Amino acid sequence: ALPAQPVAPAAAATRRQKMLGYLLRFSAVFIWGVEPVMIRYTSIQHLSPLLRVNIWALAGAVSGFIAIFVLNLFQSRGKRLSYSTPYNRYFWVIVAANLSYNYFLHKSLLFTTATNVNLVLSYAPVFALLLAFLIWRKRIPYLNSAASIQRIFVTFGLSALGGTLLLSNDLQTTTQGAIGDVLALLIAFSDVAFIMTNIYYV
Repeated sequence: ALPAQPVAPAAAATRRQKMLGYLLRFSAVFIWGVEPVMIRYTSIQHLSPLLRVNIWALAGAVSGFIAIFVLNLFQSRGKRLSYSTPYNRYFWVIVAANLSYNYFLHKSLLFTTATNVNLVLSYAPVFALLLAFLIWRKRIPYLNSAASIQRIFVTFGLSALGGTLLLSNDLQTTTQGAIGDVLALLIAFSDVAFIMTNIYYV
């Protein structure tokens, strides 16, 4: 048998970064999917959506300060690191998108099920891809291919059809469910606005 070829340090580092990236993505998707279920079936459901968002914002601010402190403690190596936040227009769009995401999330779960919210939220990547096609088509080689464009619009069409069927089904049973589905759609739009604006901000 041939001896195993040694892995170059750069290749090994790239592999570790990819594995970490996949792990973080999986964790984000898991949390993203579990969050509506936890909100819908826990005692927090008895609080008003606005109060929940205020609690969330306060918890997020405290967590952010703790994260900055820990990074400063472990990465400074005796030198104090300075953290500056540029308060430009993208920053305020990110804040507004994040707050609206959480408000509509809590509000929609007063009217519809966590399953419906997750189904509608799954359209967010499709909306992001369509928006990327409209904004960054010339900068992304994938979006310059005719086959890729066809796949994008077919995916968007199927997603629109699925959303229409979901909404019409809820309209036939209860108006409240349809209201929750529309609010869930606003969650998806807020999520896309948050992600796309972060690209410019960072």
